[in-house]
Amino acid sequence: MMLDYCQTRNLALHILLNKSDKISKNMANQTIKKIESKIMAPNLTIQLFSSLKGVGVDDARLRLADWLF
Repeated sequence: MMLDYCQTRNLALHILLNKSDKISKNMANQTIKKIESKIMAPNLTIQLFSSLKGVGVDDARLRLADWLF
């Protein structure tokens, strides 16, 4: 429902793949490619994220700051 909403209104969509520290880089890249092929959104961005290891925290903050400020 949220994905449809963003797609129909041409809104930016940023997907965080949480728990990325639990899988290999290869598996993470395959997952990103699968998502990109299933979700056809012009403003789609995807990133790996792990709050435990700090992976992607700065990137997520920058993305939010771009949208909000």
